Amino acid sequence: MNWNNDMINDTYEMWQNIIKTYDTRIDKGYICPIAHTKILAHIGIMLDEQSNILAAAKIKQSIFAPCTAKSECRSNNIAPHLLHDNVSYISSINPKRHDAYMEQLEEYASQTNDLLAVCVLKYLDKDTICHDLECLLDLKDNPSLNIVFGIKGYEENTVNYRWIKYHLAQLPKNGICAITGEADHIPDAYPGGIRYPGDMAKLFMAKSDKLDSMPQSRAGYMASQKIIHTLQSFFSDWTEQGEIPLDDIVIRQKREI
Repeated sequence: MNWNNDMINDTYEMWQNIIKTYDTRIDKGYICPIAHTKILAHIGIMLDEQSNILAAAKIKQSIFAPCTAKSECRSNNIAPHLLHDNVSYISSINPKRHDAYMEQLEEYASQTNDLLAVCVLKYLDKDTICHDLECLLDLKDNPSLNIVFGIKGYEENTVNYRWIKYHLAQLPKNGICAITGEADHIPDAYPGGIRYPGDMAKLFMAKSDKLDSMPQSRAGYMASQKIIHTLQSFFSDWTEQGEIPLDDIVIRQKREI
């Protein structure tokens, strides 16, 4: 298909309208923020401010988890999310993934002193998570389950605005966004999962040889995040946690840590 100027202009106008939707609706809570991705959490862990585990539970709750530009697109790479991730990153059962996760978390915690990040880092440094959760399930047999952390007494919203500011500052402005015309980070890859989890269809391609006759549209990180996350909110389902059965909860005593 050949693209004429009118078609190109209509496409960019559509992108601009979706960006406006993001900017005006992000505070409503149903659009995933920049530098976050939606995951389904299966295990919730409650810590205190001294990094002791207080309780853990089997859950089923959609959350917005802080992520990097690379971890949101991971398939063959092992880029970790910041805090909430699957067992293969959070526990030491997969040393390569766990080391990458801990290195990133340690760098962020040292730069920002984010309380949750500091508490999770200190807790995981103990390497007791498999033992702490053995009454619930064997983590070694469930490497793909997602774990979410919280601190007792603090709001449980997993959106981390400090992380957004930090991560954006780490991304080099290596090009001009084709949509906004502003200097921005041009990603090596763009996330899919727009219509449903695992959806491989993508709006933007990083390699021009994948575009056929379509004009190359190298969207910047900010614009692509706003567009993709807004469209995801139109299609994706949101799972709310119901009442947790007592058998799915374990309470730990500090003396056991």
